[in-house]
Amino acid sequence: MVFLMNNDPRGTMFQQGDIMRINNAYVEDVSCSNNSSGSILVSYAVREPGQAVSIQQIRLNLNRQTTVTNAAGQNSCICCIRKGMWVNVGFSPAMTRSIPPQSNAFWVAIQRTPQIPVPPVQPVPRFSRYRPCSPGLRYSRCRPCGPGLR
Repeated sequence: MVFLMNNDPRGTMFQQGDIMRINNAYVEDVSCSNNSSGSILVSYAVREPGQAVSIQQIRLNLNRQTTVTNAAGQNSCICCIRKGMWVNVGFSPAMTRSIPPQSNAFWVAIQRTPQIPVPPVQPVPRFSRYRPCSPGLRYSRCRPCGPGLR
């Protein structure tokens, strides 16, 4: 297990609907037998208890159904992915129990540089019959302030 420095841009794995995602995955290895199939080994960050962050890996299988886009958003070929690139990936939540685990990639978006990782947004609770927040009120008794209400 390798631990990360604070400035490492690797993103974490998270679920978004029916797919798993990693933003800012680092391409560790590429296997491309032809332009219709192959695999990439990517690394990502995992938050450990106590502020530690470790690097984990997953092998993503690519096939004709996998969409690969370049940094400009244009379709690209599977064999255009190179070791050392930064990618955003969407893949199946069904994974093997091997080391590293394997899954089928739905899409791979090649990045020019790693983007600032943005954690998944949690839904904000909705409040209806409450007044805007005021100093001294508990959060559960107020509604979120809109633009210009602060």
